[in-house]
Amino acid sequence: MCILENVKNLKTHDNGNTYLKICSELQKRGYLVTSRILNSANYASPQARQRIFIVASKKAFVIPEPVKRFVPVSSIIDTSINEAWNSGNYYLEAKKSVLQQGKPRILFDVMSNKTKKGGRQGERVYDISSVGITVCASSGGPGAKTGLYKVGNVIRRLSVKETLGMFGFPTDYKIPSGISTEDMLFCLGNSIVVNVPQSFIPAIEKYFTKAF
Repeated sequence: MCILENVKNLKTHDNGNTYLKICSELQKRGYLVTSRILNSANYASPQARQRIFIVASKKAFVIPEPVKRFVPVSSIIDTSINEAWNSGNYYLEAKKSVLQQGKPRILFDVMSNKTKKGGRQGERVYDISSVGITVCASSGGPGAKTGLYKVGNVIRRLSVKETLGMFGFPTDYKIPSGISTEDMLFCLGNSIVVNVPQSFIPAIEKYFTKAF
């Protein structure tokens, strides 16, 4: 058995030909192929991340149904993050500008004016009381990769530790030394939410028990 994972658009890439080619090559090698687009938000992950999972097996295998247990971003928020990280001016720091107190303004308009590019994902602010957005290795803007969240009275990106929580890593996970924050976030942006394949384990154990 082998399990493949990719972005959900794999199924429609090149009018579906890329996906069909992968399935065809696996079938030529004697595998039965099944696939399903799964959202990590349905697997007790505070991140909405839709990915296609392709399972190739010698005997029929049914991808388990999602558990549909939702958890909010607030569940992984680290309240001990230092002041330097959660500075209220952080989200404009890349543009060397400071948002002054004064007349209330719509954040979308403020960010659009500063970046001249409109409300990209990295310029939107999300609520920690709901499921978070997809962590993306290539996204830019002030909230690059993790997105911006309102935590208490500040607007900031997620830390590496918090982002690890978005992917289901345990709180005692040791971050490799010598890797910068941006490189770590880039790696996570290309990672898999471990909750999803982990949910396959009972079905896989049952599959091999019957197969052998």
